[in-house]
Amino acid sequence: MQTAKHILLSHLVLVSLLSSAALSQTDSVRVYWLSPIEVTANRIFLGQQSSPTTKDNLATVFSQNGFALIRKGTFFAQDIYADGFKRGDLSVVIDGERFYNSCPNRMDSPLTRINPLEMVTVDMVKTSSALQSGLAGSVNFHRTVPRDPLRITAAASGASGASETFDLTGLVEGSAHRLTLRRSAGVPYLDADGRDFKTLYGYRENYRYSLTEGSFQGRQGELRYGGGYTYTENVSFAYLLMDEIYNKALNAFVSYEDHKLYFNYTDHLMDNSLRVSAGSMTTHAYNVTAGLVGDFYEATYRYWDANNSIITPMTRIDNQLMPGLNVFSAKAQETFRLDPVTIRARLGLQYNAVGERSRLDFHRKLYPDATSTRWFFLFGALVQSQTSFGKNWALGGLLDVTTNAPETEYLYVGVKKPMGKPWWAGNPELKQPVRATLRTSLNYSHVAQLELYGSYVWDYVYLTDRSLNSTSYVTYTNIDALLLGFNLSAEWDYAAVKLFYTWAQIEETRSPLSEIYPLRLEGTLTTPVFYGLSALGKVTYHAPQGRVDVDLDETPTPSWVKIDLGVTYRLEPLFFQLEVENLTNELYAQHLSYMRDPFSSGVRVIEPGRFFRFSIRYVGEF
Repeated sequence: MQTAKHILLSHLVLVSLLSSAALSQTDSVRVYWLSPIEVTANRIFLGQQSSPTTKDNLATVFSQNGFALIRKGTFFAQDIYADGFKRGDLSVVIDGERFYNSCPNRMDSPLTRINPLEMVTVDMVKTSSALQSGLAGSVNFHRTVPRDPLRITAAASGASGASETFDLTGLVEGSAHRLTLRRSAGVPYLDADGRDFKTLYGYRENYRYSLTEGSFQGRQGELRYGGGYTYTENVSFAYLLMDEIYNKALNAFVSYEDHKLYFNYTDHLMDNSLRVSAGSMTTHAYNVTAGLVGDFYEATYRYWDANNSIITPMTRIDNQLMPGLNVFSAKAQETFRLDPVTIRARLGLQYNAVGERSRLDFHRKLYPDATSTRWFFLFGALVQSQTSFGKNWALGGLLDVTTNAPETEYLYVGVKKPMGKPWWAGNPELKQPVRATLRTSLNYSHVAQLELYGSYVWDYVYLTDRSLNSTSYVTYTNIDALLLGFNLSAEWDYAAVKLFYTWAQIEETRSPLSEIYPLRLEGTLTTPVFYGLSALGKVTYHAPQGRVDVDLDETPTPSWVKIDLGVTYRLEPLFFQLEVENLTNELYAQHLSYMRDPFSSGVRVIEPGRFFRFSIRYVGEF
């Protein structure tokens, strides 16, 4: 493996040095056109040809080019994974607006804020020189601009079998204004053996979950304005010990030309009242974000406060989970085009201040030099180029170097636990991670692409165990990590193949890095459109994942195969779709479905068994 690692790294360096023209896909950005799209209360539609989801709906996007979704429980608010990085490593922004999570375990993932009827494109950026990227990149959703002609879009879908859900959505726009409404609900799904969440994960019942949202936008010349409200309740997160009882999210913005001022607020309540338990755990969290962003600059302010209580028959513990944190940041970006090379650089500062300084006494037991304030220098730079040869071939490469502040919860989270369970403690002394990535891409026309990458991260933030005076802690430390991998894709008129793999290790111990997706192979066949009718078949294979971090109680995942089918019919202005997912009723779990953070349930989240979904969509323009 060491020889293979060195060969791959040498190849990456060589290709990057030989490339000699501007990289055609800037910053490894892949832009996927989404309009028109639909999202149901659970999975995204399978249909591709002549369907309302189009070829690249959200589910397709997040199974491409090394991206994946992390299974948490029911279908709302999954998190994003890319090339070995996850959660806070990848920022999610919507039209430049940041939506930070209130839950330290990311129940309220930014993906909850996505109203698919409003979205037109999503940019998937795997470098951190972009203005709003995290340590490993960003996912940037873009809303459509309200149009002048009157347009009405309505959609309804329902699922039966292992998944029982419904979804109703509507959009009305005209005279440069738009109103959207959505209502989704369902019950947690059954696995292939017919077991529900009550049986598998200790819930009292299979509680019904729901999402209600509405948004409004308008424009007058270069002036745009809008806002929205989202409410979710009783969302089951089986890989945690608590669930989302409710999440209220409010956002508003106003922009002029390329400058936008925005605000969002989240009120999040999670507890274990849906579970069978002798005690209770409750966390109530708030997050406020205000930002000013333009095409080359960003300034944000974030306030985060969370309180937790744990009650057992013997005791009660009250925790200030997040101690009233104030986070200020400012960044600017510039691009230099020096043919045949393109250079992009980002500079900025971040300032963290603890509002409740008395909480530092908790951290100083482990970290005596902990302070109430921290400054972080933010930097990102890339150099990229590409050369073409023959009629259809292109070879490109880039070098990307960045440093970002550690995630806020890694620094300041704090939870005392009863009955000898490990306490959860942030590490205010964490160093900034520094990542360097070499990435190369070989393209054949618009048909095939092979991407190779190697990343080395100094001071990557990682979980670790510590003990002090007979008290055990789960806390954070800095490690060095190496990640190597490839993404291969090929697409023809009626067939597509994707193959992805990442190999990663902790350099100090030469042991596997945790939470790394196994090799994944997808094959899709579609039929030509015949009188408005088309069909799709998809096979997904996940190889076993045996490279796990046993020190974090990570366990291997066996291989599995899943088959999905879909049929769509288009009779404008109506679209119909019938799908069957997991046709063979395979019993399986994603490797990224078991959280090793301190509130984890300790079990994998099994995927749903066979289910059917029917949907209808109407798009009318007047």
